[in-house]
Amino acid sequence: MSTRFVTIDRQTPMLMPERIQDWVPETHISRFIRGNTHPDHDTICKFRTDNRAAFSECFVKVLAMAAETGMIRQVGGVSVDGTKIKANASKHGAVSCSPNDFHELVPTLREITPKIRLPSHVLADSGYFNKEAIETIETDDGPTVYAAVSKHKHGVSLRDLEKRDDPPAPPADAPLIEKMQWRFQTRHGKNIYKARKQTVEPVFGIIKEAMGFRQFHLRGHPKVAIEWCLVTLAYNIKRMFTLTNGRKLSEMVLKTAVSG
Repeated sequence: MSTRFVTIDRQTPMLMPERIQDWVPETHISRFIRGNTHPDHDTICKFRTDNRAAFSECFVKVLAMAAETGMIRQVGGVSVDGTKIKANASKHGAVSCSPNDFHELVPTLREITPKIRLPSHVLADSGYFNKEAIETIETDDGPTVYAAVSKHKHGVSLRDLEKRDDPPAPPADAPLIEKMQWRFQTRHGKNIYKARKQTVEPVFGIIKEAMGFRQFHLRGHPKVAIEWCLVTLAYNIKRMFTLTNGRKLSEMVLKTAVSG
């Protein structure tokens, strides 16, 4: 019950435990989910911090459900991006965070389970470009990385619309930056990189604007990770519901509940 309740909360702008507590008695939906009980602020906070592993497991299970319904192809591209979200920091404390950079590329891909997606290629912006990281990913027939070496402008120019032959490939011993530039000059590279602007980038806009999540309310990396897991879990559930009009999602939830 509590997992459903906290996840539903992440789909609304009311994200702080105090606001959840105030919101509890006001809707029939919340009464149904919580079994007509009234969890207080401390109960909600404790449940949230004590069940990080369970939330992570739910996140993977939701993606597995999406794969079973055909919403996720097992083999395909993976888009990587980052965004800035305000931290819950003391006015008297100093806060620092690493920028959107190459240190996150390899760990991010390692988090992808094979039953959800086998990446054929990886799309990332210039902040992720790094020789060691890219070579690590592409080792042993790993996915091909398309990491921009400079900022890419949005929109399409007349030059982009002109049909041109792909430039000749650089030699095998050419520097990585030269190879990467060539990848982006090919028609294939241009076409798949456009998908990044239509997949991962809108997600952050929806989370911030539609779901109202613009600031973390917890402090410390472990707790912030829990909060972000809940936010993205709620986003995926909402997205699945929208794509299936709720029908397949309801069937999958019922099937999971019966088999569990």
